[in-house]
Order: sequence, then C-alpha cells, then structure tokens
Amino acid sequence: MPSMASPEIHARSTSSYFKFVAIYASIGGTFFGFDQSVVSNAFALPQFSGYFHNPNASQQGNIVIFFIVGGIIGAFLAGRFSDRYGRLFIIGCGVAIFSCGATVMTAAVSVPMLYVGRLISGLGCGAVANNTPLYLSEISPANKRGRYTTLSNVMEDLGFALIAWVSFAFSYVLTQASWSDSELKKGDGDVTDPLVVAENKQVLKAVREEKEAAAYSGWVELFRPGPNLRRLTLALCLPAMQQFTGINAITYYAPTIFESAGIKNFHYQILLNAGNTTFASVPHGFIVLFIWVFYSTYVMSWGPCGWWVPMEVLPTNLRAKGAALSTSFTFLYNLCVSKTTPLLFVAIGYKTYFYYAGLCALSTLITLFFLPETKGLTLEELDTLFKEAPVLVWFGTYRVDTAGLRARARAEIVEVEDEVADQKPDHVEGYPEKSLRQ
Repeated sequence: MPSMASPEIHARSTSSYFKFVAIYASIGGTFFGFDQSVVSNAFALPQFSGYFHNPNASQQGNIVIFFIVGGIIGAFLAGRFSDRYGRLFIIGCGVAIFSCGATVMTAAVSVPMLYVGRLISGLGCGAVANNTPLYLSEISPANKRGRYTTLSNVMEDLGFALIAWVSFAFSYVLTQASWSDSELKKGDGDVTDPLVVAENKQVLKAVREEKEAAAYSGWVELFRPGPNLRRLTLALCLPAMQQFTGINAITYYAPTIFESAGIKNFHYQILLNAGNTTFASVPHGFIVLFIWVFYSTYVMSWGPCGWWVPMEVLPTNLRAKGAALSTSFTFLYNLCVSKTTPLLFVAIGYKTYFYYAGLCALSTLITLFFLPETKGLTLEELDTLFKEAPVLVWFGTYRVDTAGLRARARAEIVEVEDEVADQKPDHVEGYPEKSLRQ
C-alpha cells in the first residue's frame, strides 16, 4: 500500500505517548472478560450454588440475561451521548457504573439482588464496549488501525483468563465468600508531522462536509437507501456472525459442556476454562483440544474483527449513532445465543455443534462476497470506498484508488503550505523548518 509518508514518520505516528493512550483507553475491555469468566466459573462452584440456594436453570439464564439487557441499554445510551460529551467521558462513566454494579453483586444476599447488580454492570460494560473500539478506530493511524483497535479484545481475553485462574485458586477455598472475591495524539505531539497534517486535512474537510450536511445526520439518515444503508447493514450483520459462531455458548456454559464430555470434577472444569494446556491430565483431552482450537481461532479472527470492523465501515457523521446500534445488537445477539444454547443442548444434543458450524460457513460466504477490504484506508477514504465499490465483491479484489486520492491530498497540502508561506515571515525563531511536501 503506498504511503504518503516515510517509515520514520509512521514510526513517530505510533509513538510511546500514542501507545500509552491506546492501551489506557482499552483497559475497560477487561470488564467484559471479567464478567464472562466470573459467571461461567461461578456456576461450577458449589460455594456459589450453596450461597444462593441452588439457583435453577431459569435463574442461571436470567443471571446472564440481565447483564446483556443492561449492555444493550448502555450501548444505545453511549451512542446517544458520546457525540455530545465525548468518547472518553462516556468510557469513564461506563467504568464508574460497572464498578457500582460489581459492588452490588459482591454484596448480594439473594438472586434478585444479584440481578440488580448484573443489570447495573451491564449498563457500564455496554457503554465501554461501544466507545472503546470507536475511540481507538478514530485515533489510530490508518496503516495500524486494526492492530490498535483490537486492543480492547486483547484486554477482554486477558480479563477472562485472569479471573478464570483466580476462580481456580478459590475453588479450593471452601467458604461461601470465595465466589464473590473473584469478582492523539499522533506524531508524538508534533503538529507539523506530515502524516498528521495530511490526515488532519482530510478530517477538517470531512468536518466541513458534515456541518454542511448537518440536516442529514439524524437516525433516519442511517436507513437511507444507498451507501449509508449498506454500511449500517454490514455493521449489524458482522456482530451477528460473530456471536453466532457459538463463542458465547462455550464462554458462558463451558463447565456444562465439559461435564457433558465426561469431566465431572468442577476443579478440572474451572482449570480448563482458565486455559490449562495439560491435556493428558484430564479425561477426554482430545475433545478439549478441539474446543481450544476453536476458541484460539476465534480470538484471532471474529473476536476482534466483529467489534472494530463495524466501527470503521460506518460513515463519519453517523459513526456514533451507528456504533450504538451495532453494539446494542451485539448484546442482543449475545442474549439470543445465551438463552437458546441450553435449550438446543436439551433438544438436539450434540447436533448443536453442527448448527453453529453451519452458521460459521454462512458467515464465511457473506464475508467473502459482501465485505470490501478496508486495510490501510483512512476513515475518510472509506467514504469513497462505499460510494464506488459494487455491492457484490470478492474478498480483497476491489481496492480504492488511494494513490489518486492521496495525490490530490498532497496537492491540497502544497497549496495550503504555499498560502501559509506567503503569510508568515521568512524565518521565525524556534519555528521548525520542515516541509509538508515529504
């Protein structure tokens, strides 16, 4: 992919400061992992069942569902207010709300109180899950957007693994309390960096266009036939394909699945959920191996892509609203999978796996034929992609003429530089003598 700037400029655009901001903003992703791991492993702990008087299957399903319902509401509200108050402010509010919910869950003395804590935590997690990949996609340079946007998913997996190991440790502590205890700036600040100037030029141009089209940035505009509706459809379908891989069927019900495979010891169930790789130490290790192969493949593909690709395919002036819908639907799909999986296991048994395998095959076809490649494109160049690309595409074959687009951008930069040069003295002490024409 041709670039407007040298490798040194790209190196500065991913400076230590930028990396710090990206990692710091993505830490909220651990909450989702925390929650999934806590719920999954709590169901396997006899201490949890004893403390809450053996909740039945319906109550266990509700424990999962209340969090997801909260996530749907939180994601929708985050999209509603992030344009007004900013991405980071909403992420901070989500963290605070999640912490309040975690406090309620820790103090819960009954299942209804646990429901309340789960709902509150879901509100916070929904806000964080919506705004974190959105924020990361907006501050990342185009050539590394995928790498940095997936940080929230990396944090989610780290959170899941951490709590799983903590749960394994506490599974040997025979007390009722044990279950709850486990519970930019780019260019390194250099505003004259050519890469910063180039992308800033595109952003300012997009902002002017958005202001001119302010009357067309409402919710209805998302559903207008044409590029907007196509982009929204992809933003809603991709999370569906992500969730219907069956990943959360394993995430939430892993101990149940391991038990059905003949692994009765709950210590083993939690150990396997934590990611232990000593297959010979447990019965039916071959089955467990394939479950881990599935999970490992997921976290390298649909796991991150199901979150950040919808964020970048959405139009700039409608991204916050579209992201809210996409994230809300992600939680809704999660709810469907979480509620139907136990019923499928009862109704059709092992054929449940073939059901999810068929959905994975369908997702592959949709991805190959309807999703154009977005690698290396700025968020503004994506507008051109969806205006020009045919609806039916073969994966990777259709590319935007980035060379032409960036050549025009260079010409605009040169024009601006010449205008600035005419308006400032020949030399100002301390003013860096750097050309934007590199």
